[in-house]
Amino acid sequence: MALNILGGRIKGTVLKVPPGDMIRPMSVLLKRKIFDSRQNLQGYTFVDLCAGSGAVGLEAWSRNADKVYFCEIHKKVFLITSGNIKKVQELDEASKAELSIQNRDCLSWLKNDFQPLYENSIDPERWILFFAPPYPDHKLYEKTLSWLNDQSWYKGELWVESCKDKGIIQEKVLELYTKEEPFKTVKQGSSFLICF
Repeated sequence: MALNILGGRIKGTVLKVPPGDMIRPMSVLLKRKIFDSRQNLQGYTFVDLCAGSGAVGLEAWSRNADKVYFCEIHKKVFLITSGNIKKVQELDEASKAELSIQNRDCLSWLKNDFQPLYENSIDPERWILFFAPPYPDHKLYEKTLSWLNDQSWYKGELWVESCKDKGIIQEKVLELYTKEEPFKTVKQGSSFLICF
């Protein structure tokens, strides 16, 4: 299986995906729906919290995000993600955007590394956290969204993807993250993405 970058500077670039069911890529149509409304992310920092292949973070990078951070806990997947990052950097050597990847769980990274990066950034409101863990991992959804909800210092955007059949339902996301009202919700089949 392979994924393509849908738009931006490296549109059409094919990314590797781990074999089997090690990851659950975001559907092409859902990704297109959100990124078609955000064609240019220049000036933004994008964080792909459960990166998988890195396709969503690299989509943001292709659309001119200034910095992209990736977190991936599984070592085998991390190696594939790192390879995808290296590939796009070689394809677009002129880009000055920063790409950084961590082989660790997203909640640990958020609790230990995120705040200093965020607070030292030029424009803290121009951050996007993309959170799409494995659908069945309801505990990770609950712990991460609850933690983020309690961080009054974070003023950027939060994009949460789930599936009403396998993941936590939309109402649960809204129950866990109450500090902002959603400004956009996109759906594709049973999957949805809520943007705060």
